[in-house]
Amino acid sequence: MRLTEKTMHKMFKRWNVHRAPGLDGRTEWFEAPPYRVLLMQVTLFLLCWLVNFAYLALTILILMLFFTLVFR
Repeated sequence: MRLTEKTMHKMFKRWNVHRAPGLDGRTEWFEAPPYRVLLMQVTLFLLCWLVNFAYLALTILILMLFFTLVFR
């Protein structure tokens, strides 16, 4: 989630609007054009896909190493 938060802040830095705390306690808002929101969605989807693929690849490598060591 931290990676997502950092990515979003970098992408929307230009449209960051600070407001006084409201009833919900939130003070940070973004006023970005719709195409930037779509770009953010695509970027986050690709980032999640990449992270999940890396986890899958690492899991396969660990299993291969385990089976190689156990069933020599």
